[in-house]
Amino acid sequence: MDKNLTALKPALVWKHFARIADIPRPSHHEEKIRRYVLDCVRDMGLEHCEDEAHNIYVRKPATKGMEDRKGVILQAHLDMVPQKNNDKVFDFENDPIEAYIDGEWVTANGTTLGADNGIGAAAILAAAVAISLAGAMLTAAPLSSTGFMLELGIFRGVKMAQLLPLAFFCLLFVSYYGLFEKDRKNDHLDPRDIFTALGWTIPMWAVLLMAAVGLAGYYYLARTGHETGVTISDTEMIFRNDLEYLLLARPRTKEFLVAFPGIMLAVYCAVRRLPFWTALFGLAGTIGLTSVCNTFMHIRTPLYLGFVRTAYSLLLGILVGAVMIVCFELLLRLCRGLAGKYGRAGRI
Repeated sequence: MDKNLTALKPALVWKHFARIADIPRPSHHEEKIRRYVLDCVRDMGLEHCEDEAHNIYVRKPATKGMEDRKGVILQAHLDMVPQKNNDKVFDFENDPIEAYIDGEWVTANGTTLGADNGIGAAAILAAAVAISLAGAMLTAAPLSSTGFMLELGIFRGVKMAQLLPLAFFCLLFVSYYGLFEKDRKNDHLDPRDIFTALGWTIPMWAVLLMAAVGLAGYYYLARTGHETGVTISDTEMIFRNDLEYLLLARPRTKEFLVAFPGIMLAVYCAVRRLPFWTALFGLAGTIGLTSVCNTFMHIRTPLYLGFVRTAYSLLLGILVGAVMIVCFELLLRLCRGLAGKYGRAGRI
């Protein structure tokens, strides 16, 4: 049974459809799929809103020079009809659809596939991602001048370019998730949310964890830029040199060891409704996105090396991220088991 839908073409469409198939979304229970769509459009910076009936509207501005053209509307519903075979044990509100490839068809194991408009939603997301990627190629355009090519001028503000996206992520996070309220229903930050947070009782483990994150962030920012007082360890230098020797272009260690796995973990935690860990891993993931942009700021480096470097980072990051997700899930279950056991012991 071939379950690798991402091997199908067009790859971007099937990538999103495979992700949508993993999200339970029977009629009248579309909360998880709405959250996924809203997270995607927020990441792409697209204008959007959700009405009282939970319809989602997304608007992509016209390409420059095309403002006078007629707009195109793409529409799809997000839910699916939950039907299964009589002998199939399946919970549509919690279990992912078991999609697989059967010859020339994509079908599901004992249930409806949810492709009547799941594929439509995936196509819309794929189109939006493709447009965003086209815009990303403009990053290097302002630096493609003789002065930068000859290193008579260098890109200034590297640390600020790293810090601002992190601050923007924090703003987006608290605007959408709030300050970790369990009963939050809106997707914006009210002043009363901030005043309420001032009265929180914060556990010591959270304080220590935030302190560790702060120190890690300081270390990260201190070693970025053209001038840095942070010395790279001999072990890391040897590791970098080995990658340089083995590969066409050395992938950035912070991308494939920290940032890209962080993005995968952030998505995983968001689906699991773990906002604290979503925030933590999301911050790590933001580092990778800014690092990719920074790669193309080295305009004197051939452009194809930037793509190769990023591709290596993405491939290795996916492998590392998959391992980290498994480890995180095991640790989460262990901690919850110990917490439950400790709680029972306390009551006894």
